[in-house]
Amino acid sequence: MAGNQINIVGWYNKRNAGDESYKLAFPKLLDLPLVFSDTPIADCDQYILGGGDIVAPCFLDQLDRINAPKHLMSVSVPEKVNGDLLKQFSTVIVRDEQSLTNALVSCPHAVMAPDFAFALQGSAERGKIMLRDCFLRENSEMYNNVIGLIINAHLMPTHESNAADAAYFERFCYDLSKVMDNTNASFILIPFGKAMPWDDRAANAMIASRCKFYKKNACIYSDLHASDALDIIAALDCVISTRLHSTIFAISNSTPFVDITHNHKNKNLLKTLDYEKSSIAYRQASSEEIKNRVNECIKNKDEIRKELLLIAEKQRASLQEAILNVHLV
Repeated sequence: MAGNQINIVGWYNKRNAGDESYKLAFPKLLDLPLVFSDTPIADCDQYILGGGDIVAPCFLDQLDRINAPKHLMSVSVPEKVNGDLLKQFSTVIVRDEQSLTNALVSCPHAVMAPDFAFALQGSAERGKIMLRDCFLRENSEMYNNVIGLIINAHLMPTHESNAADAAYFERFCYDLSKVMDNTNASFILIPFGKAMPWDDRAANAMIASRCKFYKKNACIYSDLHASDALDIIAALDCVISTRLHSTIFAISNSTPFVDITHNHKNKNLLKTLDYEKSSIAYRQASSEEIKNRVNECIKNKDEIRKELLLIAEKQRASLQEAILNVHLV
């Protein structure tokens, strides 16, 4: 195919800011003709599966039928995976230590590099303009400190959920609303996933509706682009995060954060970065602990920003080094 076109296959075009951010990150790292899709496009010269938590049969089986050079980049690798299907990739770049351990079982050539989204930095100036517009639209008061809240709709109960899980999420919503009511800051609720049934806007609305002092908060209901989310997070004073990429965006932009950790992705990221001190386990999260952590972030904002800047710069340097060793034939 003319121009040695490379097809990047992943969880694309699903209205998810985290996954869509790879459309910004890959071109920043690879100066090559790239086309993104959620299924392989016929007759491309090379294929990349990435990024994200997508090492699964639905993707591996499709690529296994393609006779072209294939690469695996910026992914998590689960412990239980068909090792034979991993062997189809000439390049294997994973994004955390646990994934590297899992990948090396079948692929001795596997290496670890930071999630490609660490290559991205937002514009705090543009983010502040967007924040002002959001609060103005909702006729809400914007305090000096503005805290972002990103709630993963996957935490919401389903038909299969037991009563205890449903009750815990309800309690979690009230705990967060108490944090919002009792913190001297405005809150902006930011959706990353924007497609049913896992639409973060539904989870955000549940929390916002429980606040007594709702006039100092704002919810984003528009179809937020990945670059918009990046800019807004860059402009915030603190982030309460339940999604992997909202935490990555916070670190990349030196924005203090509290990670409400409920899945392996965030857990493995923070462990790899040796920054687990920012984590609160979802099942142990209380309104008092979250509020205290948020207040610590605001109080020590400048110190934390410097700390996160060093981490972010190290991640970007590691990414550049890893890309230098990538040989797309």
